[in-house]
Amino acid sequence: MNTPSPLSTLLGREFAGVQKIERYLSKLVTEKTDSDDNNIDSYTTSFIDGISKFLQFSQNDFKIFQTIELEKRSGFFDAIKNSFDNVKEKISRFIETDQLNKLMDELFPILHYLCYFDFSRHRLSFASTAIEQLNTLKQYEQNLLKLIEQMRDETHVNDALNTEYYSLKSSRKKLVFAVLGCRKSAKSSFINYLLQETICPVDTLSATARITRIIYGSQWKVYLEGEQGEEMNNINSLYRKATELIILQGADRDDKVKCKMKVIIELPIKQLKNIELWDLPGLEENSVLNEIVSTIFPDVDLVFALLPIDGGVSLDFLNNIEKCLTYNRNASGLINETHDHDHNIAGFQQQVCFVITKVDSVPSSSQTGKRRDVTLQELSITILERMKNQFNVEINLENANPMLTPRFISMCTESTHLNDFLHCLEEFYHKSATFFKPVVNEIMYRRMNHLSQVIYELLQYDDIDRTIKASQQLANIIHKRQQNLEDDLKKKLDEHMKSIREDLRSHVINLWKHWSPSKILFANESRWDDAVETIRVKFKELMKKHRVTILQSAREEIDNFFVALDLHPGQEQLVKQAMSRAFLQNPYKIIIGQYEIQSAPNRTRELAWTQAASVLPNTISNIVSLCLTPVRFLKNLRKAAEETLSNITEPNIQKEIDQCFDNIITEINLSIQDQVKKVLDEIEAKKEIMLQAKKIEEVNGVAHFISYYEPSITKLYLDIQHEKSCAKYAFFEMSNEKLGSDDSSVYVALLAIDKHSEKIRIAAKKVKLQKFCCQDLYYIDNYHKNIVKLYGIRCSSENDEYYYILMEKLDCDLSNYLLENKNNLLDSHIDKMIMQIVNGLHYLHNRTLIHRDVKSANILVRKCEPPVFLISALSFLSDLSSAMKDTPCYIAPELTNADSFKNDSTRYIANRFACGYVDNNSLSAKTDIYALGVTITEIYETSNIRRHGQYFKFWSSIANRCCSSNCAKRPTCQEILVARRSCLEKAGKSGIFTSLLIQVI
Repeated sequence: MNTPSPLSTLLGREFAGVQKIERYLSKLVTEKTDSDDNNIDSYTTSFIDGISKFLQFSQNDFKIFQTIELEKRSGFFDAIKNSFDNVKEKISRFIETDQLNKLMDELFPILHYLCYFDFSRHRLSFASTAIEQLNTLKQYEQNLLKLIEQMRDETHVNDALNTEYYSLKSSRKKLVFAVLGCRKSAKSSFINYLLQETICPVDTLSATARITRIIYGSQWKVYLEGEQGEEMNNINSLYRKATELIILQGADRDDKVKCKMKVIIELPIKQLKNIELWDLPGLEENSVLNEIVSTIFPDVDLVFALLPIDGGVSLDFLNNIEKCLTYNRNASGLINETHDHDHNIAGFQQQVCFVITKVDSVPSSSQTGKRRDVTLQELSITILERMKNQFNVEINLENANPMLTPRFISMCTESTHLNDFLHCLEEFYHKSATFFKPVVNEIMYRRMNHLSQVIYELLQYDDIDRTIKASQQLANIIHKRQQNLEDDLKKKLDEHMKSIREDLRSHVINLWKHWSPSKILFANESRWDDAVETIRVKFKELMKKHRVTILQSAREEIDNFFVALDLHPGQEQLVKQAMSRAFLQNPYKIIIGQYEIQSAPNRTRELAWTQAASVLPNTISNIVSLCLTPVRFLKNLRKAAEETLSNITEPNIQKEIDQCFDNIITEINLSIQDQVKKVLDEIEAKKEIMLQAKKIEEVNGVAHFISYYEPSITKLYLDIQHEKSCAKYAFFEMSNEKLGSDDSSVYVALLAIDKHSEKIRIAAKKVKLQKFCCQDLYYIDNYHKNIVKLYGIRCSSENDEYYYILMEKLDCDLSNYLLENKNNLLDSHIDKMIMQIVNGLHYLHNRTLIHRDVKSANILVRKCEPPVFLISALSFLSDLSSAMKDTPCYIAPELTNADSFKNDSTRYIANRFACGYVDNNSLSAKTDIYALGVTITEIYETSNIRRHGQYFKFWSSIANRCCSSNCAKRPTCQEILVARRSCLEKAGKSGIFTSLLIQVI
């Protein structure tokens, strides 16, 4: 038995080549400088051979080497390197430069990389981290479930929030990954690479692989779905059995029943807990398998799309990618922040990670004439360019290398190419975590939005009559607009299909002119079939080319439809809830990459009809199939031609093609109308649930329950908003710097996407829990340029009874701005200033939100050119009695006189208006108008401008009307804007501005 060398002792076991390294390194150390040149040269060569042999691990030895502690491995390298450094100068005189260079520039760097590499990280660690992050929502889910159960127990309204309750009760706790690729893309090798075990069969030729689902289990098991799992004694037994079940050969490859049977593998790998991993077969293998794959995609959270470095980008590959990778047409409300190198190719949702496999098959040396990194860059650009053309989307690839982004990972799964393997593994560790972070944030963001909606559903039970009324009003509004949607959509689709019609018409006519003189087309059935197939292919080609444009136009019209409804916030939430119930069995199963609708720039808000729009691709695919099989107008043409060839004319061909396209547009319209009907049905169902609840005697106890537990509900809501903010902005840091006076509750804070991103200075207002009202917070958004942007809510780290509202930090408030610039302001400057204030207030009033504390201190200024004036939308935190005490001149007289307002809480008043119970001409809206009038007067009194300017007279008159003691005589923001616009239009024709303004007023 050989005695272990000291180097092997350092590692704890013997490896090939180690004794040779030890022996000849020792000889080099002890060899004298005046020794024979041949000896030193021979010893050095053997030493180098020993290192080379050591680095050529067997698969089993490499697996064992990775388990050795880093301290032992690094000590092993240091012992070799230190000993060699002592003899380097001595031997350099006796050996060839090439030999020494090989050792110093090639072998030692690889050996150092290997011995200092951190193998302790599991390759699925990025997923384990994600599971831990998602588990932070568990407490909120459980608290919400407990609240609903408690309400049912105490009030005996057992059917309350059934849909919402079971969506949380049965929520998915796992993450689903899929590995997708074409043949020879090393999918099985990649699965084994992820699991760090040899599980799936590799190097199998002329075979079809069954779909395989890999999950966590306490024992090694492999079985066909629906059968009893068989325990395996060891990993080798499992591999043999898995190979037997997964691989289909010979006639079995065409057996549909056998192809449909999925293989289930259970592994006792802790990183697989709460993770489901799908090994999907090659895309070109089998139509049955392709169909099953398409049913798996909706549940997948992340797809690893594999392409070999020496392969192309197939059409089948792109078609499957399109199912799970969608163009992000609207980033509002979503987490889709780009990474450092991602700016030039941003635009796709982070659901697909492209893995370029077999990178070791392309040498990195200059012998090939092209470096490997260049080959990788070219392939990644090709993928994006093909997607750009296939999906008809804009991707800016100028000066970009997609391989520098986390969405592209180069992969070498063979440890025999050690340097490549280690570099790819390091890249995978880094990029998988970086890539998957926004994916997890997206999942969390959607789930937290759902939790927020459930809370809103709960709050609706505090006033059932209000909810019934709002549902009925909403149904009526949608019914009225339905016909407009049908007409607008038909017009838009007809416009987009015009070029397709013309191309197809031209193709058919040319075909007809070519074939009709010989009459062969009608005499020969096979020639006729050729004609049908030719036109079928052309039609498919045209529809494919314009498919994205057609889909986008349909989505835009859907968005136009809902924007035109001009819903107030309460109604918007009813629509969102109805869509959630209509299109999602469990909102927790929402996949990343649902379609979002792009709003026009001038819209004040948007309602992306996500779920309905997401069904459009399948709808159009089905319609195309319907119209192509058979091609109806060709049949009609043949029938006409059998009677007489003179019946076949260009107008007739045009007529038949028009009819075909009319059918397509009708089918799309019917499909969308069906989606609208589903939403309406859900709204009606909601109303019926509330009507039934109203009949229950105990329902009055629900409102009391919600009122009693309002602090708990509010805290739960705020904590969820805190988590949303953390998901969107990972870096948040408070400072002691205050904005305003020493007793101010507004501080300066730093905010960023992550600690490496640019940090922005924001304002953080510290607010006590009791000051908050869920309804108000639920409706405030950031869609208007004259409303201060909100970044979210954070819980105080010092006291959980306090929260920070994060908002844009501006330069000053209006009162300070006026003092600083009173000598520089012109009449036209003040006109623009007031217009911005009125626009911001109009936005709030249009959403049935009442500001309640309009004054110059709550109007903030962004000092730019021209300056921007924004209304702080945090007035719902203001105490009405405090405002009456501190700034009584802004308070409308009816508030100081009305006993009903003195005795009623500000919060209750706010809730009634926020939920749409009172219209835009309500008393509280007019109290804002009164304060607006006072603010306008203050602006002019502070400014040193001429009192006879054309705008001055208009706004002075407006201010007087706003401050009328009779609230009915005060104008609305809409009326003010219309009056000014009308006068400007007339003044443009007559050149007389002031007199026209006075006339309008």
